[in-house]
Amino acid sequence: MKSIFFLLLLTCGLLLEAAPFPAENSRWTAADLDAQRAAGAGLQRELRQALKTGKKEFRVPKGVYRFAETDPKAAAFFRFLEVKDFTFDGGGSEFYLEKLETAVSVYKSENVTIRNLSIDYDPLPFTQGEVVSVDYSNNTFVFRPDPGYGAFCEPMFKLSLRGILFDRADRRMKLGQTGFGLAMKRKLDNGDYLVQVRGFYNRPAQVCGFEPGDLITILGRTARAVKTEVSAGCAFENVTLYSSPFVCFVENVGQGGHTYTNCRIVKRPGTDRLMSGNADGFNSASVLRGPKLLNCEIDTIGDDFVNFHGVYYRVFEQLSPTELVVQSFHFYGDGPAQLSFLESKSWKALGVRSATVGAPFTYTVPEKNSAVGRVWAAAGNFKPGQKVQARRITLDKPLETAAPPIFASLSAIAAGAEIRNCTFRNSLARGIRFQSRDAVIENNLLDRAQSPHLTTAGQPGFWGESITSANLVIRNNTFIEGGMDGQGKTGAAIEITAPGELAAAECVEHIRFENNKILRSGGPAILVRTARDVQLKDNRIDGINRVAVPGRAPAKAAIVVEDSADVTENGNRITP
Repeated sequence: MKSIFFLLLLTCGLLLEAAPFPAENSRWTAADLDAQRAAGAGLQRELRQALKTGKKEFRVPKGVYRFAETDPKAAAFFRFLEVKDFTFDGGGSEFYLEKLETAVSVYKSENVTIRNLSIDYDPLPFTQGEVVSVDYSNNTFVFRPDPGYGAFCEPMFKLSLRGILFDRADRRMKLGQTGFGLAMKRKLDNGDYLVQVRGFYNRPAQVCGFEPGDLITILGRTARAVKTEVSAGCAFENVTLYSSPFVCFVENVGQGGHTYTNCRIVKRPGTDRLMSGNADGFNSASVLRGPKLLNCEIDTIGDDFVNFHGVYYRVFEQLSPTELVVQSFHFYGDGPAQLSFLESKSWKALGVRSATVGAPFTYTVPEKNSAVGRVWAAAGNFKPGQKVQARRITLDKPLETAAPPIFASLSAIAAGAEIRNCTFRNSLARGIRFQSRDAVIENNLLDRAQSPHLTTAGQPGFWGESITSANLVIRNNTFIEGGMDGQGKTGAAIEITAPGELAAAECVEHIRFENNKILRSGGPAILVRTARDVQLKDNRIDGINRVAVPGRAPAKAAIVVEDSADVTENGNRITP
């Protein structure tokens, strides 16, 4: 009798939590919500006044605040523009944002600290429910929203959509799925929706992993939640995101050196949400000094846990062996810019040049656009005849190449980053996508990523992200279930690789991979390719080839080394 009573209590508890927001939120009246909005608007006014009068600290009385409107001068609810040596302390408050806009924008600022608050979006930036049935011949499925999530469907279906499949049994990301986009076709008479599947690379719904009974989240991508740009030395402490419309924490351009301590991107407790952030957890681009991630947590997001990188820029014209017209680029320091060049079709390394850089000017992209050697994400920004910002540069040594080159600015690659003592679970893409140098990654837990848990290669192709990594120490980490999707060429949990061939490539080099655990990888545990000076020491590997992919042969070894030099293996313990 006692066991039946306990089961009833447990069932009731589960039912109470089967909603997009905690149970206590449902007890809020319209007057309560209006009071939260009034408190939020008052808080925004007080903060603007504090910044205007030069105060150095702003403390928020602990409470629940709701924000209906963004800052009058920016598409962000909190704006820190040209602020120096300032602390915003949320006091443990809960912030609800009623538009899918940026929560916090820090711009042209220095030593700004933001701490002790949680941020959530209401309405949520995703919906979720069940795959009721699948029509494989037409690449469509019937979607039934979970209770409480139907209200998010109509606004969501106006956006460009993606989705994530989940296993019904454990409600975690489904293994073996591949990336896909979605488009709503129509709402059915019973309230369900007919949805079109558009698998990446034209993969059909069946290959993407769709099965009747799957759980699914449907999401768009709009604004970045916490954004720091053209800034230096900022800190985020005890900041929790329960949802994010796009990238969760993003930093772009500037001196960098930002720190994230005890920051969390997690599913809201007391709810039945399947996910938290819609895209990358932490993304750093084109800063001088890379960030520190300390004791941070991520649980279930729609892209990479971490992506630190620079940019590969395009050369528009080569006026002489030492004079070029190039895409305007970021660089830091008073001396000549240090630029690393690649041939844009073969990724052949052309070496580093010191460059004297001219002022930006408006340039018309020629009809024969030498900037596009391959299909790449930013191609639409450089169409023939389009006016863009460019620079003239003069190199210290001639540059000779038959194909148009691309280049990375070596002072703008987020170098010197640290990732320590973090816990990351359930990534739709990679774990740590590292495209930088001089970094330490240690004492972290990464549990389930559809793509590899760690990659080191720059991406000069489609995404145009630089640079291939060097001088990394990766130690005392645990990597569980990496390389688990159905589209990876190798299924490796760890890829210490670079694009191109060793003899001519900008190879990955000087890597220390020590005392790590790699458990249940999709293919091999470690792939080393186009690498030089790599030490694999005292690692424990348990379980490989956990995902079968049609046309992909199982790995013959836990550690695969190809086209590399000076790779040493010592003390690794392997259980296939």
